[in-house]
Amino acid sequence: MSEFLANLRGFSLSGLFCLWGEFIGRWPAAFLIASAIMICLSGGMHGLKLRDNVRDGYTARNSRSRLESTIYREFLGSEGDPVMTTVLMLAKDNGSMHRLDYLADAVQQLVHLSNNLSVTVDVHTVGYRRFCGHYCDSNLPLLYFYQALTDKTHNPVAPFRVDYPIAHLRGNDLHLERNLFGVRTGNKSNITNIEYVELISASFLAEVKTREDMDKQGAWELAVFDYCREYSQNPDNKMELLVLGAEIVDTEMNKDSRRMIPYFIVGFTFMLGFVFTSVGLSAYYYSSFTYRILIVSATCTLIPCLAITTTLGLSTLVGNRTNSLMLIMPFLIMGIGVNDAFLAVHGWMREARRRTEAERLGKILEDVGPSITTTTFTNVIAFLIGCFGPTEEISIFCLGCAMALSFSYIYTITLLCPILSYCAHDWKKRTRPNCMQINIQLFARKLNKLVAKILASKFAFFILLLGGMVYWSFGIWGTVSMSARLDTDKILPIDTPIRRPHRMVERLVWAEYYPVTVIVNKPIDISDIQQYNTLMNFVQEFERLPSNKGANFTMFWLRAYEKYFNGVGAEDFDYFDENTEVQKSSETEKKPGKSGIDYSKLAHFLGSPLEKHHKAFLHLDYNQTYPSLKASVWNVNGMFVDQMLLLKPLTFETCVVTLVCMFVVCMVFIQNPVSVVLATLSIASISFGVMGYLSFWHLELDPVTLCSVLISIGQSVDFVAHTTYHYQISRKEEIVDGKLTIVNLNTPQKRLENTLEKVAWPMIQGQFSTLLCVLPLVHLENYIPLVFVKTITLVVIWGLFHGLVMLPAFLAQCPFKLIEINLFQYLFGQTSLSRQQSHRSFFERTPPVELSLLSKAS
Repeated sequence: MSEFLANLRGFSLSGLFCLWGEFIGRWPAAFLIASAIMICLSGGMHGLKLRDNVRDGYTARNSRSRLESTIYREFLGSEGDPVMTTVLMLAKDNGSMHRLDYLADAVQQLVHLSNNLSVTVDVHTVGYRRFCGHYCDSNLPLLYFYQALTDKTHNPVAPFRVDYPIAHLRGNDLHLERNLFGVRTGNKSNITNIEYVELISASFLAEVKTREDMDKQGAWELAVFDYCREYSQNPDNKMELLVLGAEIVDTEMNKDSRRMIPYFIVGFTFMLGFVFTSVGLSAYYYSSFTYRILIVSATCTLIPCLAITTTLGLSTLVGNRTNSLMLIMPFLIMGIGVNDAFLAVHGWMREARRRTEAERLGKILEDVGPSITTTTFTNVIAFLIGCFGPTEEISIFCLGCAMALSFSYIYTITLLCPILSYCAHDWKKRTRPNCMQINIQLFARKLNKLVAKILASKFAFFILLLGGMVYWSFGIWGTVSMSARLDTDKILPIDTPIRRPHRMVERLVWAEYYPVTVIVNKPIDISDIQQYNTLMNFVQEFERLPSNKGANFTMFWLRAYEKYFNGVGAEDFDYFDENTEVQKSSETEKKPGKSGIDYSKLAHFLGSPLEKHHKAFLHLDYNQTYPSLKASVWNVNGMFVDQMLLLKPLTFETCVVTLVCMFVVCMVFIQNPVSVVLATLSIASISFGVMGYLSFWHLELDPVTLCSVLISIGQSVDFVAHTTYHYQISRKEEIVDGKLTIVNLNTPQKRLENTLEKVAWPMIQGQFSTLLCVLPLVHLENYIPLVFVKTITLVVIWGLFHGLVMLPAFLAQCPFKLIEINLFQYLFGQTSLSRQQSHRSFFERTPPVELSLLSKAS
């Protein structure tokens, strides 16, 4: 045990990376082969298919609406929820749709869509009748309305009126409010009180049982969309047909996602130019510009590209679905994924030439390995938290980002580092710096000292503290005041044809008719007066709710059946055929404890064309017993309601869990409690700033904003981890009079100088490249890309301010005794000084090389 503890005392994270770098430098070819093997996974992209689930993909898996949907599916005996395709019919001349010729055309189109329109799926011809189930005749009231209005128009003295919202025809109620919208009424006509109808809405409900049925219904819905578009474009047709459905929305989202490919190419081109330019400038600064710099620059840009293709290929190979949000991922990874490469290349150029390639690579990873590992690990954890969250579409996006960032880090180690090792062969051929290079170096060092001196002062600390209070106040205010609002219209492509029907549905259909389905999950004996009264009182309680339109608008099969049972006998209707099963029973008499009705005429009732739509609301089994009443509620848009209700608590929970994980990871890698606390508070500060100022940028809390918050938390680690890690370094190497010297960093200013020298330029490089990647999306003008552009812009602004200004100033005011505290000191009795010295034996292994040249350059 003592031997084990002795080994632990000699362990340090930086030393581990030093050994790892030396290992890569000795066998670079092996790591290049490993990279080539991983690159082969990109071939899986060949089978990539985009598929979205807009309807419930953003709803929590444990939400109340999902439980209600499960109960509804069990009630229907279905594997999926009822799926609805909505067709809106409008007159091209903006006239009323209740004109008889327009009504005739509308009915003709409904019959065609219901009975004749078909599509071929897997060699099978599929029409609406294939999967409509009990909903096949849900649009029959439009046919009856047309027939009744025609009869009344031709015979004005007929003893009925076709009134809105409920027409009373031969003892039956015809509900028109479910199909006619934008209706103006009056009493000028003896035929009907309707003066104007803006649109007719027809709902084609599907009773899908399996995934195969869902695919067939989706194909049919797309066929309806194409048919209605062609019909509307025909100038000879008087009507315009607009269609809206989940499959159509998903397809349009996918089409719009593919439009981002040119913008990705533009962003990649911008980033490519920036990488070559900035790395070239760094090489010029260090007087080491050779053709191998081009190889290094190309590798830097290749790393995020390979991470993206490997992620998409592997996801496809394992059967994961790719959604539209995943196509935002390449823009993020192209910017974020190159940050580690910038740090490694900057350390490679800054490193002295006295070592072998392996030792030099070891020193590079000793300096940057822990910090880039910390940022990658925390980024990955931030996205994994989102991946294990309760919403499916966000989980897919977060898993893709976590995988891509992981591959980006792996390729940095297995591809860039071996390339740096090979390119180091050319390092000794570096030319003597000219006067301009020397002047640039002197100016940069003077500027670095000036900035460090200002940030280390108490005056800067108090100014930044006051400014920070203002910033935090607005950030917290904006975050708290951000409203949770789910607007499907926002996520739709700006030029998609389904925007218009969606707005009409919101403006007219949902405003005038928004049905809620109440499910009685246990069968009842309607002949028992107590059970009968319990059910009726339950219905009446719903109808007394303030937002309920009342009993006249309730579609309740029992009321219609009771009227049929007591008023009209089965012999008065001849709508059922020979195969209709009739439940036989004796005539029910009004007895004590009995309601006076039973199920004996139910089969006849459901055979009526006016009443057979009630089959969709009944689960018939005459052998069931009758336990107590148990009810639940289901609504076709319940998923969206839950999304809106859960957004704020879900965002708060996700942010808290992510910050706690950031704290734990930073504690493992940074190891100094004070630095970890300041780093975590900085992450929280950046996140509050991003989210708060997004609200001032006219954004509301929705699933897309939630994704962007996760990005801001993960990306903010890049700014604080590098700064806090390098500020803890108490010694550095310098060449003084041609000799390698270890200099103690014993003042806050010296530590800030060393920190800014190592991280400022690569941090600026990385964040500027991120902006260049995403800025082309502004021209797309769609909501989802714009949210990410705004988020990343704020992350870059506030992150650079925290990482290079505020956090260094706060660290400079902390006493060195607190900064020197290390977890290893308490766990294994090892001080931070001994930890730094334990892996410095290799410093003296190789004699100095060309130190006079370095001295002149300095």
